[in-house]
Amino acid sequence: QSNKEDTLVDKNRDFEDLLDFSRINFHKFHFIGDSIDGKKGSLILKEIKKGKIVKVDTIFKLKKFPYFINTNKYKFSTLRLLNKNVKGKNLLLVKFNNYSYDLNLKRKGSFDYQFLGLLESNYVTPNINKEFYLFSLCPPYKSSSGWFSSVPTGISGGNVLKWYDKFDIKHYFIFSMIITN
Repeated sequence: QSNKEDTLVDKNRDFEDLLDFSRINFHKFHFIGDSIDGKKGSLILKEIKKGKIVKVDTIFKLKKFPYFINTNKYKFSTLRLLNKNVKGKNLLLVKFNNYSYDLNLKRKGSFDYQFLGLLESNYVTPNINKEFYLFSLCPPYKSSSGWFSSVPTGISGGNVLKWYDKFDIKHYFIFSMIITN
């Protein structure tokens, strides 16, 4: 590695350490591919209590999917999420390219809610006109061995709407997205 690459790696680690110290969770998803060029997109929040959807909110609707062009000339858009647990609430900042949204989500119980990615990768090539789950904000669950643990991420966590039945998680949030023509 060159000195320039070493410096970049050190800066990224410093940034991650600062976020960890501040107890801020950070997630990033890259939407890639020509198939979403010019399409509409919506980010949807579902609140789940005891296995039932109790609230559905559309966080944002885009009339046209925005793109930035990277140095390799591949089209992509980036969704960035920051979450901080403060006094029984999740303060969530959602940034999608140049758009920014603040959410204040009340949590239940004493555990901090954590981001859990629901995809196998942070690089997303979505199907058009089909809702897909991106991530959840979820407390840990008590495993059969008595330890508190995070729900497995990606498809290994199973159907996200059935986490109450599978993991006895009484309250959590799921964020999904749909891209349409």
